Amino acid sequence: MDNQSTYNIELDELLFSNKNREYGSYILRRSYEKYLSFSVWFVVLLFILITSVPLMYSLFFNKNDNAIYSQRIVEVLQLSEPPSIDANNQVKPADVKTIKSSDKFTSPIVKSDELVSNDLFWNADTVGLQNIYNENTLGVEIKYPYGWTYLDQNTKNKLDGVTFWGSTNLYNPPPYIHLEVMDKDLFNPAKFKYTSEFENYIIYYNDPEELSDHFMRLLYIRTETDVDYELKLIMKGKEQFESFEPVFFGMVKSFSFGD
Repeated sequence: MDNQSTYNIELDELLFSNKNREYGSYILRRSYEKYLSFSVWFVVLLFILITSVPLMYSLFFNKNDNAIYSQRIVEVLQLSEPPSIDANNQVKPADVKTIKSSDKFTSPIVKSDELVSNDLFWNADTVGLQNIYNENTLGVEIKYPYGWTYLDQNTKNKLDGVTFWGSTNLYNPPPYIHLEVMDKDLFNPAKFKYTSEFENYIIYYNDPEELSDHFMRLLYIRTETDVDYELKLIMKGKEQFESFEPVFFGMVKSFSFGD
């Protein structure tokens, strides 16, 4: 008996001296270690038994002889032999439709310069035209880009012209657009190469003019009122000029007068 057990027995004897030892706590304390040892060994043996049962079952009852195998059947298709090639057989050419002499080819219709009416304004850009200029003497109204400014030029309290120019940093130098009121008696249609017809006026114009790296587009607006109008765009640099032209054409399409 080890020292711990001897200590427990002596302690039990000391605690239960001059007391009834036939039942109760004294019996339980004396049998505590025996029941504890029994419980521990019982749990260990039960654990070993539970974990070993599947292994024993697989060794004695799960034989390889009882395994079930499935048979896979692969069907092989037998292809027929290719037909023999006969050198005498020739491929029949496809039927070719002959063209009768009565069938005539119709050539495409090419418009002359005068008939290309509104082609110049098909790519007009009106998205950035957020400001509106209008005046009362001739009822002129035209849209111009956001951030721009203008300067009126009146003669005898009547519109003579207005100048627009860009105040943004998109172009350097900025575009210059001038709207001028024209005398109808001075109009000469022979000076212009192209025309574009609109609902209440006709626009006469030529190809852009270049002078010292400055490009100019001039549009003469022929109306049925007492006066005509002229719109002019001047910019430096061909690339800048061509990139801004759609905006200029958008301003021209927004132009109205009278009423």
